[in-house]
Amino acid sequence: MPTKRMLAALVVLFMLFALVSCTKGENDAETTTNNPQGSEVTTPGETENPYKLNIPDVRYDGYVLNIANDALNSSKYVYNSMMSDGISGDVIKDAIYTRNLQLSELLGVTITESPVNTSTVRNLIQAGEQEYDLITVNLDNIPMIIGFALDFNQIETVDLDMPWWDQNAKRDLSIGGKLFYTYSDAVIFGLDNTRAVYFNQDMYNELMLEDAYTLVEEGRWTMDKMIEYSQQALRDDGDGVWTAKDTYGFVVRAVTLCEALLISAEIFPEQVGNDGMPYLYCYDNQDRFINVFLDLMKKFDTDAVDYRSDAESAAAFQDGLCLYYMGVLKQGASLFRGSDLKYGILPKPKYTEDQDRYYCVSPNGHALLIPYTNTDPERTGVVLEAMSYYSSNYYSDSALMPSYFTITQQGKTAIDPGSYRSLQIIHDSLAYELKYSGTQLILALSGRFEAGKTDVASLLKTLEKIAMNSFDNFLASINMK
Repeated sequence: MPTKRMLAALVVLFMLFALVSCTKGENDAETTTNNPQGSEVTTPGETENPYKLNIPDVRYDGYVLNIANDALNSSKYVYNSMMSDGISGDVIKDAIYTRNLQLSELLGVTITESPVNTSTVRNLIQAGEQEYDLITVNLDNIPMIIGFALDFNQIETVDLDMPWWDQNAKRDLSIGGKLFYTYSDAVIFGLDNTRAVYFNQDMYNELMLEDAYTLVEEGRWTMDKMIEYSQQALRDDGDGVWTAKDTYGFVVRAVTLCEALLISAEIFPEQVGNDGMPYLYCYDNQDRFINVFLDLMKKFDTDAVDYRSDAESAAAFQDGLCLYYMGVLKQGASLFRGSDLKYGILPKPKYTEDQDRYYCVSPNGHALLIPYTNTDPERTGVVLEAMSYYSSNYYSDSALMPSYFTITQQGKTAIDPGSYRSLQIIHDSLAYELKYSGTQLILALSGRFEAGKTDVASLLKTLEKIAMNSFDNFLASINMK
């Protein structure tokens, strides 16, 4: 399927197999059109690459794509800018610089960005200001800005079916057939913020556990299996008291685990129904939601699982004091990569084996949104289409996306081929959580999860009026109630 594009770039780099050929600069344009300024689709079979950039033969000399990039206000990404000053030896920055240079050569476009937060840019839009062509928005803040967004489906110069657009986001984030915000290969924010399971390979081998990647491939990587192996890893340091100095099976932040498990079990508190409209699953399917929630709490109520802050959990994993750790992909790209830790990456486990896929939540990465004050959305669409293509492995194996996946896994230890397939599965299994009623509900549920409190029904009843009102206000803001 098209979303399996990142593995192709990775395996080229490490000689597993070759799916794409690297083309750069004008050479790429020459393979797609007789006009070096254009980018029409080639005849099928001319190259190994089945996907080509298809945009109008236009130039926008002097046009500046002005981005209100709220991601610049965040430290949760390995790199939070959509710009780069030049070639520096940093693969991410170099890929972005090369991408933007290609845009300039092809379209005559330059990019600028400002660290404008969502509330500020909303006020500017309400005042009729037309300063920004593109906005990046944290998913937590979508409700405050979505009423000012254009539908990507209505922008004819954007082809959302192309694999450099996130097909998971297209599925999960569409509302009534409209897509007001999404992700593409132009940004790493969605993937960098994706939850994954890291495991200590040396400890795993010492315990002689079944091959982790085989479990994943065969669909047998479940929560029960994770708990079983976590219990085998539990080791007291000899003082008879469980402390942070002991070895655990799984060390994790409670809110991270609760949110991830709910998504993995397909009981998103909010989700899109078969009619394409969002609804509050935790109220419309309350009995199932509560039963699964309590079962998840019971599964992970064991000495083998220790709840700590995310920083403390990551430190324990890095120090070799736990078998599993759940964090975002950024950890591999920025933290663990610089250590001697021999680690592997797995998708979040299934709730049961009979589920047809894994669900890897990207809870609050910054998405792309085009405000309705944009004076020429078709022009912005051309730039975004080209920017996304030139960031993908369909353009080059040193483009932004394959470069990001390279640094996620290429640490001081030996390269782990098994994690490449896991990264593909993680990418293909992305799931985006809707927070249209706010974040109070998920935070309250996580608090109950960590404390082991079972009064979930009364909690939902207490929050029902607030959640419903917030949800109704959200629907009204996009005139789709």
